[in-house]
Amino acid sequence: MEIMLGLEAVSWLLLAIAAFVASILLERYAHQEEDGKGRIQA
Repeated sequence: MEIMLGLEAVSWLLLAIAAFVASILLERYAHQEEDGKGRIQA
């Protein structure tokens, strides 16, 4: 049981890190789009 709880905690941690990295990459991509084509109307 303790091993399962450990794996669950690790999986949640990895999920949080992946979401954080994805948000940073999306933000950088959005800035690159703005720099390349000027102001984009959303």
